[in-house]
Amino acid sequence: MKSAVAPAKEAKPLRFPHKQIRARVIADFVRAAGYRGVVVFTCGNAAQTLRDEQLEVTEIGPRGDLKTEKWWTLAEIHRAWPDLFDATSGHLTAPLMWDIAKAYGAHLGNLPVGRYSVPSGSGETIVCLRLVYPFLKFEPAYDDSKMETTRHSDAPLNAFVDEPEETEEEKQQTARLMAAYAQHVNSTPLAAKRPAPQGSLAKGLLLLAAVAAISVAITVLVMR
Repeated sequence: MKSAVAPAKEAKPLRFPHKQIRARVIADFVRAAGYRGVVVFTCGNAAQTLRDEQLEVTEIGPRGDLKTEKWWTLAEIHRAWPDLFDATSGHLTAPLMWDIAKAYGAHLGNLPVGRYSVPSGSGETIVCLRLVYPFLKFEPAYDDSKMETTRHSDAPLNAFVDEPEETEEEKQQTARLMAAYAQHVNSTPLAAKRPAPQGSLAKGLLLLAAVAAISVAITVLVMR
């Protein structure tokens, strides 16, 4: 007699003001670094939240003054706007993504164990969530009928979004390594940061180390 197999539970939709939280962290960094403003390739949502933080924003996209038909690389953006910070989703450095991840964790607190469906475009939000909640499962939810949740084949974080799930042992090791990373790495001096909302924060993911390696390679390319 065959034993019954319980059907897998559907992923629970996870919605929170991630764009606003992201913009706050970026604004702190931009002011601490001394940039006069930011440039952002976006469908429009990211640009508006950055403006809400009183930043000078150069917006490239359907709602911006400039439009493009292709995905620009970090080097191309830096060459065109060398005095502006590139705030395009998926283009941020590893330490800045880690600061955003911690801010997400402070806002969300302890999430129940389970599977979560996250509206995704560039993949940045889901990568940050995996950094701060390594023992939870986050699945991307794309919807090509909307600009903000369209999957782009050239998006730099696709490889991380599509990464196969780690084993429990790998997650344990990852959490330990990222706990050490979190103690020493920040994108801005702590004094420059605004107080984060109180909340419980899980440890991050080794995935950030790979993101850091890509960031270094990109920096070398830009500086050539």
